[in-house]
Amino acid sequence: MRSCRSLRFRAPPISARSLLGGRAPPFVVLGLVIAAVLACGEEEMTAPSAVVAVVEVSPALDTLVALGATLQLQAVARDAGGATISGRTFLWSSSNPGVATVTNTGLVTAVATGTATIRAETGGVFGTATTVVRQVVVTLVVGPTPVALEAAEVVQLSAAATDANGRPVSGVSVSWRSSDTGVATVGSDGVVTAVAPGTVTITAEADGASGQGTVTVLTVELTRLRALKDDPYVSVLLGNVAAATADGLRAAFDAVELGLAEGDDAAVQAAISTARNVLAAGDPGDAVLLAVLGLVLDHLELLLQQHMNP
Repeated sequence: MRSCRSLRFRAPPISARSLLGGRAPPFVVLGLVIAAVLACGEEEMTAPSAVVAVVEVSPALDTLVALGATLQLQAVARDAGGATISGRTFLWSSSNPGVATVTNTGLVTAVATGTATIRAETGGVFGTATTVVRQVVVTLVVGPTPVALEAAEVVQLSAAATDANGRPVSGVSVSWRSSDTGVATVGSDGVVTAVAPGTVTITAEADGASGQGTVTVLTVELTRLRALKDDPYVSVLLGNVAAATADGLRAAFDAVELGLAEGDDAAVQAAISTARNVLAAGDPGDAVLLAVLGLVLDHLELLLQQHMNP
């Protein structure tokens, strides 16, 4: 704070007694007052800062629906009369940083589900806002699918839930349903039971979000084909012939399986014909093994003829 400057006058001084007695001209009194004001420091004229009575934080209540989501809070200081006090700096803090953190500018970030009280303080007065973190499921991924089952076989499906930021959501209550219970049923726990040949869509739902997976129940022919492909003896045979021959036969078997799954008899017959051509083009040094694989194809073709001509 600067002190007032001393005043000096060239005119003969006027005594205080003269002033008090009213004998000094009015303009002299006014001039002395103005001079005294100008001689004093500016800080002498500054009004004291307003006293903060209330701090308001907005929004007072809000919910963040994904981990990592943010919310910008605003704080306003007011005096006892309700007038806004500008230029105040606020100290921000969170009652539960494990749920929500806050920066020195009032930016809140969701960390985990729960509730946190956010506080803004200035001048020894504080205001608060409540932030709730509750993840909402946006995506459900059903797995493992697609999956193929034999009649009466079961498989456990699961639904992975994530929020809008792709963060996993735990403890979600999922409901399940099958598009055709005559083909496969699904329990409240996600266990699918094969009933009859066909393909169904299994749907999982939670918080308004849904996910789907496909389950195919194999026909008898498909079941036998799969057993034939997985037979250790056939695997040994394929492992001992030329690589090109083995790869060609595996591709033909896969084409047969696809044709059966889609009910495309022409595709199945074309795949078997391809397998015959692969055997015919095989290495003569593998003649014995190729002959045995030919018998496997004969067996497979017989099964398929029974399927197409019941």
